[in-house]
Amino acid sequence: MKNLNSYVVEKIDADAKAPIVLVEQHLDGLTLRWALSKSNITFPSGGTAIYYARTFGLSEVGMAADGQIDTVTVYFDNIDASFDTYLESYDFQGRLMRIMRVYRSGESEVLPSDASQYNEVFFGEMDQPSCTDPAIMSFPANSGDTIDPPMLSKYYGSFCQHRFGDDDCTVNLLDTSYYSTSGEASGGTTSILKATTLTQASDYWKYGIVKIEHDSISYSRKIKNYSKGTGSGEVHVDIALPVTITSGDDFEIQKGCDFTWDTCASNNAWGPSGENTNNFLGFIHIGMNREN
Repeated sequence: MKNLNSYVVEKIDADAKAPIVLVEQHLDGLTLRWALSKSNITFPSGGTAIYYARTFGLSEVGMAADGQIDTVTVYFDNIDASFDTYLESYDFQGRLMRIMRVYRSGESEVLPSDASQYNEVFFGEMDQPSCTDPAIMSFPANSGDTIDPPMLSKYYGSFCQHRFGDDDCTVNLLDTSYYSTSGEASGGTTSILKATTLTQASDYWKYGIVKIEHDSISYSRKIKNYSKGTGSGEVHVDIALPVTITSGDDFEIQKGCDFTWDTCASNNAWGPSGENTNNFLGFIHIGMNREN
């Protein structure tokens, strides 16, 4: 067997090692938790919520215009009558189902200790489940939630795309410091980067991208929040790193925006530098973030 290039191995370990799909079925007075894993998963790490290892898959996936999953069916294989008790005692029709993706370290397989460190793949209402095979149980579901900008995979028209290098968002192209910054961390955690050189106002780097280099391995993350402290600025990433950010780690930050009407009108720190509503050609109601 041919060995992978060492650089490829490093990238796999750094950015995409062992993603885990979790499913939650919220019934009346009971939440069923399942993990597409070889063993049971406790998420967040150190918590009490156990996601039991099951063999399941996604089928009949329908995509909405915004690129999100609008309809999906989760089918569990090798059920061995394990759902019989739940089907007899609980109603699944109209109850909520959430599908999440979390990441863990390739070496220690440590899951994030922060319960918010996950990517939400789907959140909607279940239809009546069915047994298509003696060993297979299917749970179809339809999205009943509002559009969540972090899940967008397609752009609508050219509304405030805030692409680096263009002038769609009325940014001074000669002022490169407006777009990006770099430096060395002064410390941090697995999900927070601290740096004394980050002196911009709170929210300035929110929705941007940060690249952190630790022990010669690069980790790229979306910025969930940014706050200016008294001695250093703090960048909160959307998904925790498998390592702790330490003093001396190099970082690069690129500015972003959340594609909302308010941002394009220059009402937020993370938006364009000037009034930009004439460039907004999309859907003005996109932009409601659900905090979990």
